[in-house]
Amino acid sequence: MANQIQHKAFVTQFDETSEGLVKAFVSVYGNVDSANEICDYGCFKESLDYKYPVFCLYHNWEMPIGKVMVAEEIPAGDERLPEDLKEYGGLYIEAQINLDKELGRDAWSDIKLGVLDEYSIGYVVQEDYIDKEGYRHLTKVDLIEASPVVRAANRMTKTVEVKSEKIPEARTSVIVDIDGTLLNDSNEGIQKNVDYVNKLYEEYHIDIVTGRRDTTRTSTENQLSAAGVKYNALHLNDFPEGAPVIEFKKYKAEKLLEEFNDVHEAIDNDADVRRMYESLGINAKSPGDIPESASKAQKEPYVPNEGMKEEAKRALKWKEEGRRGGTRIGLTRANQIVNGENLSEETVKRMFSYFSRHEVDKQAQGFEPGEDGYPSPGRVAWGLWGGDAGFSWSRNIVEGLQNQTQEDSQINTKQMKEILDQIQEYLAGVMSPIDALRTELASQGILEDEGIGEHINAMLEPLQASLGHLDELRLNLAEMGYLETPQTGGYNEDEEEDKNEEETVEVKALDLEQVMGLLSEMMSLAENAMSIEMSWEGKSIDDITNQLITLVSAVQNEIDNPTGQVDLQAMVDAFAVINANVTEMVAEAEALDPETSPNVSDYIATLQNIAGIATQLTEIVMAEMEAQPQQAQADGEDSKAVDKTPLDLKEQIELEQLFNNYLHSQFNIK
Repeated sequence: MANQIQHKAFVTQFDETSEGLVKAFVSVYGNVDSANEICDYGCFKESLDYKYPVFCLYHNWEMPIGKVMVAEEIPAGDERLPEDLKEYGGLYIEAQINLDKELGRDAWSDIKLGVLDEYSIGYVVQEDYIDKEGYRHLTKVDLIEASPVVRAANRMTKTVEVKSEKIPEARTSVIVDIDGTLLNDSNEGIQKNVDYVNKLYEEYHIDIVTGRRDTTRTSTENQLSAAGVKYNALHLNDFPEGAPVIEFKKYKAEKLLEEFNDVHEAIDNDADVRRMYESLGINAKSPGDIPESASKAQKEPYVPNEGMKEEAKRALKWKEEGRRGGTRIGLTRANQIVNGENLSEETVKRMFSYFSRHEVDKQAQGFEPGEDGYPSPGRVAWGLWGGDAGFSWSRNIVEGLQNQTQEDSQINTKQMKEILDQIQEYLAGVMSPIDALRTELASQGILEDEGIGEHINAMLEPLQASLGHLDELRLNLAEMGYLETPQTGGYNEDEEEDKNEEETVEVKALDLEQVMGLLSEMMSLAENAMSIEMSWEGKSIDDITNQLITLVSAVQNEIDNPTGQVDLQAMVDAFAVINANVTEMVAEAEALDPETSPNVSDYIATLQNIAGIATQLTEIVMAEMEAQPQQAQADGEDSKAVDKTPLDLKEQIELEQLFNNYLHSQFNIK
């Protein structure tokens, strides 16, 4: 049975007071349960030292209902034990039920009523033995979760205290749908609607009523959290399969009217549902009625979520314990997250950039719990930036910004093209009857009589000139990026200009901000490598550090004083030297005895990360060299210079300032 999740259950008793806390013995030592198993005292110790169990409903990890705040193994004879447990001992927990969630309130009601009067634990057996009587003793167990259930395997546990938190006095409700209202088809937040609902949250009780099935609760909660939606209750469809969704929503609306006496408004994407709400006397609103201004007024700042705060707190604790990993910038970001500071759009973009570059760190040993070396330096750094929660949060914001920018651009482009097409159609429409008149006059032989043809041409010429100007306008707008390159061609049939001229190739300047960011990472890795004590006389990390200092100084000087001249080949050569040094140092380190150099694996991993970034930078620079048009100098030699448009440094000023301070303090770079 090893490495398989098993379950064991216990009886519940309780006393009701006030506070919202469950205190219980969820496992008993020394007695035989219905599965002929005995939990030995101490079997949960290592598991509890690592992490407390999750508090779930019916062993369903997708249905968490609270958090275990305290967990302690209490030996037999302890005065804290109830009388009938004193000869055994047991595992004592204190768990807080989340009464802000509908699922938590429902489970809590059942616990107090006695419907759920037993507990069951989910666990993985690590070590066990069979005694002479045939009973299985569990001596080392990985405790996964504890759940209130209907029927138990072990009948001896007790809930020693249950405290119920009084739900605050209800405010007026607002009913909100999800699909097409808060989330789009990709389950991403519709920002203007999310901002509108979040504003209502300050005054009203937000009840999300959706046709989504109750089995999707966890994924739905995660999607709403990622979109930044603030709400008080999530009502998922628990009607029988096939029942009309509108019936479920009507039932919930009637219940909310009973509970709150009033519903301020209901927002739903379905017209039939809105009519149903109106029939109940509820003001119904379409998501399309929500003004754009709600989104634009609240575009910034962005507030870290609770998942990010937990990650950052954990990482800061690791740093206090002396764990390696992370930079001064990472520490700054962690404190911003923990303090719940408003983060700017620029900071969010930098966070997403960091996570995207460092996702590869997850592959290193020690990133996941249970692996040797946990938490690895990469895991510590990942947590300082907000961990997986921060990655998801920043990705959703950045992608939303990109989509919005793209949508705005497409709308403007479409409108502009439509206007230009209307002008061209109008001009052609005016010219067509004039040209038809000229053809008719010519067929009757009177086009040349008394200047008739001259009058016709006088009318056509300005219209033809206008079409020519319209074509030039399209080309100019295309060159500026506002339109796709048009298929031009005016009304007249004059020959077009010679198209055999050499086309101009637009070259995107080397992104020095990206280069500086990657160099910053390499400097941090070099600092980590220097902090690892290695007991052998080998090649020094100083050789790599010196190369990096030279590169950083050159790039920083170019950012501070743009000249438009960057020696790309020199950068490629420097990266080649760094990779060669890393190869040599890794070979030396691999020959070491792990017993005398216990940190050698971390050292090698750090060097390999440096080499990986150097390779990435080489590819970036070489791609730039290939894209740059070859220009011959006066003496016939190829130029290594790249014309560079001056960079907009506003978005990077915070990072550059922190990095400059780092260089000044660590390497005396002026």
